[in-house]
Amino acid sequence: MNESDSASAIDFIEKINNEGYKILVPSLFLYEVLGVAEYYKYDTKEIYDLISEYESNNLQIINPDNAIIKHALEMTTKGHD
Repeated sequence: MNESDSASAIDFIEKINNEGYKILVPSLFLYEVLGVAEYYKYDTKEIYDLISEYESNNLQIINPDNAIIKHALEMTTKGHD
């Protein structure tokens, strides 16, 4: 996909990788990404393989508990630092 802020997103991902940050995503992330890939006719097997590769390095898929969900809801209304 080519969106107006694609370059910014790519720069952000590269910065995270270079600085060794771990990205935490809820388990729903996998289904959402694969759903978007299917909608836009991308090869979902290839996308899944990319996610799996990234998961072995910088991505951690989690099952959010109530505390995490509460914090996420708070961030949506109050922002975060």
